[in-house]
Amino acid sequence: MEDTKLHKVIDGKNIFYDLKLDIIFEEFVDICDNDRTNVTSPRDLCIELTNSCNFLCKNCFSQKKATFLSLNKTIEYIKYYESKVIRMCLTGGEPLLNPEFRNIVGYLNKISNMGKVINTNGFYLDDTLCNLLKKNGWTVAVSLHGKSETHNEYVGFDSYDRIIKSLTLLRKYSINTHIYTVIHNDFEENDILHLIELKKDFNISDLRLIKIRENGLYQNINNNNLTQIPENFAASIFYKTKKSNTIFISAEQEIRLSN
Repeated sequence: MEDTKLHKVIDGKNIFYDLKLDIIFEEFVDICDNDRTNVTSPRDLCIELTNSCNFLCKNCFSQKKATFLSLNKTIEYIKYYESKVIRMCLTGGEPLLNPEFRNIVGYLNKISNMGKVINTNGFYLDDTLCNLLKKNGWTVAVSLHGKSETHNEYVGFDSYDRIIKSLTLLRKYSINTHIYTVIHNDFEENDILHLIELKKDFNISDLRLIKIRENGLYQNINNNNLTQIPENFAASIFYKTKKSNTIFISAEQEIRLSN
C-alpha cells in the first residue's frame, strides 16, 4: 500500500483510517494501543452478510442460523452509511457463504476513500477473489486460533492446512492480511509463538488477539491464564480487549453498536 491512510471529514470532524493496521482515529482524540476505534462516535460499519458458517467454533460472536442479507438490502445500507463512515467491513458467520458475496464486493469496489475489510475464516478464498480484492485495496482478516491441533479442536474439524493455503494465496497477491485469534481455554503461549512465526512468514500486518465476550456462542474461559498477554509478546500482537465503537448490522437486520 503506497498511501496507508485515508482522511474524511464527517460531521465537521477530521477522521483518519490506517489501511494497513485497520485502526480509525479522530483528531484530538487520544489513541489507545489496544483500541481499533479511537473516535467519539462510530465511524465504521460492519455488515453481517450471513450468520451461517461452516466452522463450529466454541466461541462465536454470531448467532448461528442460516439467514442471508440480500444484495439489494446490503446496497441500501451501504448507500445510507457511505458518507457517515470511513470503513466498511463484511463479516459473518462466514461472509463468503452469502451467494451475493462477490456482487457485494463488486459494488463496494466502486466506492472511493473508504476502508474495505473482510472478516473470514479463510476456507473459501480462491485466486479469482484474491485478484479482485488486490486490485481494490481490501484488507482480509483471517481467523486462526493457534497451532494446528489447537485450531482444529477449537473450530470443530481439520481446517488448519486449508487456512495456511489461503494465507499463501493472500501473500501471493500481496493483499493486506491480518490474523484474528480468540483467546480460549486451550490457547497457550506456544500458540502465540506459532502465530508470531506465521506473522513473519506470511507478511501479516497485524496479529490481533481478541478477548471473548458473552454474546453469540459463548464458552467461559475457566482455565486459561492468558487473560494478560506476556510483555515479551507485546510488540508482535494487538490485544483487543475493548468493544469497537462500530455500527453493526446483523444478517437479520438488527442495527446496533458492536458487541
